[in-house]
Amino acid sequence: FVRALETYFGNDDSSSISASQTVTPVDENGVFVIKYGIPGCGKSFELDQDLISNGFKADESDNNYVVRTVFYPDYTNGDFIGQYVPQKVGSDLKFEIKPGPFLKALKLAKEHPEHKVALVIEEINRGNAAAIFGDIFQLLDRDVKSGESKYGISNLIISEYLLETLKEKVDEVKIPKNLSIFATMNTSDQNVYKLDAAFKRRWVMQRIINDETKAKSNDFEIPNMSVTWLQFVNRINKQIADNGAEEDRQLGYWFMNSMVETIDADTFANKVLEYLWNDVDKYEKTLFNPSIKTFDELVKEYKDGKPIFNFTF
Repeated sequence: FVRALETYFGNDDSSSISASQTVTPVDENGVFVIKYGIPGCGKSFELDQDLISNGFKADESDNNYVVRTVFYPDYTNGDFIGQYVPQKVGSDLKFEIKPGPFLKALKLAKEHPEHKVALVIEEINRGNAAAIFGDIFQLLDRDVKSGESKYGISNLIISEYLLETLKEKVDEVKIPKNLSIFATMNTSDQNVYKLDAAFKRRWVMQRIINDETKAKSNDFEIPNMSVTWLQFVNRINKQIADNGAEEDRQLGYWFMNSMVETIDADTFANKVLEYLWNDVDKYEKTLFNPSIKTFDELVKEYKDGKPIFNFTF
C-alpha cells in the first residue's frame, strides 16, 4: 500500500508493483488498481481474489459492496457517472437522475463509511477512458492523511443525486477513503483505446503473469491432436515468441479453462484456432502449414486430423 501511495505522491517511475504479487493490499484508504496481461491469464479471477482477500466481499457470490461495469466503444461519461433521463408521470414528463456505476458506488461508500466499497471496471481500455471519466479524473489523486481525493470537483448531477437520495449537501465532490476502483485491461485486443501517461500514473499498474498453476485444469486433451491443453499452450507461446510477435498475443492458460474442463473440436476450432488465425497470425501466417490458405480450410484440415501447424508438438 505504501508503494501505491508513493506512486500517487512521489516518483512516477514507481507505478508498477511486483508482477509476482497476486493480492493487492487495501489499507484503511482505498486504492486505484489496473490489472493487465495477455488474453486468458486470469485477470478477472485475480481481481475477484483481491476483493475477497481485502474484505470487499465475503465470497464469490457476495457483491453487496461491489459495483461492476464494463467499458466499450460507445460507453459515455453519462453512462459511467449518471445522467438525466425522461420519466412519464401521468400526463407529465419529468426528468430524473439515473445513476451510473460510479455514482452507485459513491453513494454506497457514503452510506456505509465503515465498509470497504469497490467499483470494478472490466476492459477499461475498450472505451475512451479519458472521456468516460471526464472531470472524475481530478479525483484520482488521494490525500495521504485523509484518504479522500486530494482535489474536489463541482458536478451538478452527483451533488443533486446525493442530496436527493442521502439528504447530503455536497458542494465539492470527492472520492471517500473507503472507495477503491479496480480495473482489468487486455492490451492485445483490437480496437482498444490507449491510456495516456497522465491517466495511468494515478493507478497501480499490476501485470498478471501467465501462471499455469493458477488455471482450473490444464490436462484435458485437444481433440484430433493428441496433446494436452498445457502442452498446446506452452508450444504455441514458444512459437509466437520465436516468431518475434508481441508477447501480448500469447495464449493464457485460462483462455479455455475459464469456461470448460473438456473441449470439443468445434469449440477449439472456433475459439482457439480462430484467435490464432485472425488475431495472432493475421498477416504472415507463420504459425500454420503454408499449404493452408483460408480459415475454412484450416478447420477442415484440423477436424480431419491433419497437421495444421508448421511445427510439431
